[in-house]
Amino acid sequence: MRWLRWRPSGPWSLSITAADWPRKPAKIVACRVKVYVLRDASNSSATFQFAQIVQQCRLGTLVGQPSGGSQRGINGGAFFFLHLPHSGIAIDLPLIGSFPAAARPDSGLTPDVIIRPTLRDISKATDSELAILKAVQRP
Repeated sequence: MRWLRWRPSGPWSLSITAADWPRKPAKIVACRVKVYVLRDASNSSATFQFAQIVQQCRLGTLVGQPSGGSQRGINGGAFFFLHLPHSGIAIDLPLIGSFPAAARPDSGLTPDVIIRPTLRDISKATDSELAILKAVQRP
Protein backbone atom coordinates (compact mmCIF):
# COMPACT_ATOMS: atom_id res chain seq x y z
CA MET A 1 0.00 0.00 0.00
CA ARG A 2 1.63 3.24 -1.15
CA TRP A 3 0.10 6.61 -0.34
CA LEU A 4 2.61 9.28 -1.30
CA ARG A 5 5.22 8.93 -3.97
CA TRP A 6 7.64 11.28 -5.66
CA ARG A 7 7.11 11.91 -9.35
CA PRO A 8 10.30 12.70 -11.30
CA SER A 9 8.41 15.38 -13.25
CA GLY A 10 7.05 17.24 -10.25
CA PRO A 11 5.87 17.31 -6.66
CA TRP A 12 4.52 14.58 -4.45
CA SER A 13 1.35 12.89 -5.61
CA LEU A 14 -1.22 10.72 -3.95
CA SER A 15 -1.05 7.13 -5.13
CA ILE A 16 -3.84 4.78 -4.17
CA THR A 17 -3.96 1.22 -5.45
CA ALA A 18 -6.92 -1.14 -5.77
CA ALA A 19 -5.72 -2.94 -2.63
CA ASP A 20 -6.40 0.24 -0.62
CA TRP A 21 -10.15 0.15 -1.32
CA PRO A 22 -12.69 -2.02 0.51
CA ARG A 23 -13.30 -5.37 -1.14
CA LYS A 24 -17.11 -5.06 -1.05
CA PRO A 25 -18.81 -2.17 -2.85
CA ALA A 26 -20.81 0.08 -0.55
CA LYS A 27 -24.58 -0.18 -0.63
CA ILE A 28 -26.08 2.93 -2.13
CA VAL A 29 -28.87 4.43 -0.07
CA ALA A 30 -30.86 7.04 -1.94
CA CYS A 31 -33.45 9.34 -0.50
CA ARG A 32 -35.80 11.48 -2.54
CA VAL A 33 -36.13 14.73 -0.66
CA LYS A 34 -35.71 18.33 -1.72
CA VAL A 35 -32.40 19.71 -0.47
CA TYR A 36 -31.91 23.41 0.22
CA VAL A 37 -28.52 24.83 1.17
CA LEU A 38 -28.71 28.14 3.07
CA ARG A 39 -25.61 30.24 2.53
CA ASP A 40 -24.08 33.70 2.50
CA ALA A 41 -20.76 35.49 2.01
CA SER A 42 -19.25 33.81 5.07
CA ASN A 43 -19.22 30.50 3.15
CA SER A 44 -15.77 29.89 1.74
CA SER A 45 -13.20 27.11 1.58
CA ALA A 46 -14.85 23.73 2.32
CA THR A 47 -18.38 25.16 2.42
CA PHE A 48 -17.70 26.85 -0.94
CA GLN A 49 -16.63 23.51 -2.43
CA PHE A 50 -19.70 21.80 -0.95
CA ALA A 51 -22.06 24.43 -2.43
CA GLN A 52 -20.27 24.26 -5.78
CA ILE A 53 -20.73 20.48 -5.97
CA VAL A 54 -24.40 20.76 -4.95
CA GLN A 55 -25.00 23.37 -7.66
CA GLN A 56 -22.98 21.72 -10.45
CA CYS A 57 -24.44 18.24 -9.85
CA ARG A 58 -27.95 19.63 -9.24
CA LEU A 59 -28.19 17.89 -5.89
CA GLY A 60 -30.15 20.72 -4.30
CA THR A 61 -31.07 24.40 -4.40
CA LEU A 62 -28.70 27.08 -3.11
CA VAL A 63 -30.62 29.75 -1.20
CA GLY A 64 -29.37 33.02 0.25
CA GLN A 65 -26.59 35.36 -0.77
CA PRO A 66 -23.54 35.02 -3.01
CA SER A 67 -20.78 33.04 -1.33
CA GLY A 68 -17.25 33.92 -0.43
CA GLY A 69 -14.48 32.03 -2.18
CA SER A 70 -13.44 32.13 -5.81
CA GLN A 71 -14.49 30.05 -8.78
CA ARG A 72 -10.91 30.33 -10.08
CA GLY A 73 -9.71 27.66 -7.67
CA ILE A 74 -8.95 26.89 -4.07
CA ASN A 75 -5.72 25.96 -2.35
CA GLY A 76 -6.96 24.08 0.67
CA GLY A 77 -7.41 20.50 1.69
CA ALA A 78 -4.07 19.90 3.35
CA PHE A 79 -1.65 22.26 5.03
CA PHE A 80 1.88 22.21 6.37
CA PHE A 81 2.12 24.26 9.57
CA LEU A 82 5.51 25.89 9.95
CA HIS A 83 6.28 27.34 13.40
CA LEU A 84 9.30 29.61 13.66
CA PRO A 85 10.54 29.08 17.24
CA HIS A 86 12.48 32.31 17.83
CA SER A 87 9.90 34.75 16.44
CA GLY A 88 6.78 32.77 17.38
CA ILE A 89 5.43 33.22 13.85
CA ALA A 90 3.30 30.40 12.46
CA ILE A 91 2.80 29.97 8.73
CA ASP A 92 0.22 27.74 7.06
CA LEU A 93 1.41 26.51 3.66
CA PRO A 94 -1.23 24.91 1.40
CA LEU A 95 -0.17 21.57 -0.06
CA ILE A 96 -3.14 20.88 -2.32
CA GLY A 97 -4.75 23.14 -4.89
CA SER A 98 -7.61 22.55 -7.29
CA PHE A 99 -8.13 24.82 -10.25
CA PRO A 100 -10.65 24.63 -13.12
CA ALA A 101 -9.44 23.81 -16.63
CA ALA A 102 -11.54 26.59 -18.19
CA ALA A 103 -11.57 30.26 -17.24
CA ARG A 104 -13.98 31.07 -14.40
CA PRO A 105 -14.98 34.38 -12.80
CA ASP A 106 -13.07 35.63 -9.76
CA SER A 107 -16.18 35.63 -7.60
CA GLY A 108 -18.18 33.42 -5.31
CA LEU A 109 -21.17 31.34 -6.33
CA THR A 110 -24.50 32.97 -7.07
CA PRO A 111 -27.30 31.05 -5.34
CA ASP A 112 -30.24 29.66 -7.29
CA VAL A 113 -32.60 31.72 -5.10
CA ILE A 114 -31.20 35.08 -3.95
CA ILE A 115 -32.50 36.43 -0.64
CA ARG A 116 -31.00 39.64 0.69
CA PRO A 117 -31.68 40.51 4.33
CA THR A 118 -32.91 44.04 4.95
CA LEU A 119 -31.64 46.46 7.59
CA ARG A 120 -34.81 45.73 9.54
CA ASP A 121 -34.05 41.98 9.49
CA ILE A 122 -30.54 42.65 10.79
CA SER A 123 -31.70 45.07 13.51
CA LYS A 124 -34.32 42.57 14.74
CA ALA A 125 -31.92 39.59 14.41
CA THR A 126 -34.29 37.93 11.94
CA ASP A 127 -32.98 35.10 9.78
CA SER A 128 -34.78 36.18 6.60
CA GLU A 129 -33.33 33.37 4.49
CA LEU A 130 -34.67 30.68 6.82
CA ALA A 131 -38.01 32.47 7.32
CA ILE A 132 -38.64 32.76 3.57
CA LEU A 133 -37.58 29.18 2.95
CA LYS A 134 -39.91 27.90 5.71
CA ALA A 135 -42.80 29.93 4.24
CA VAL A 136 -42.21 28.45 0.78
CA GLN A 137 -42.08 24.90 2.15
CA ARG A 138 -45.41 25.03 3.99
CA PRO A 139 -48.04 22.84 2.30
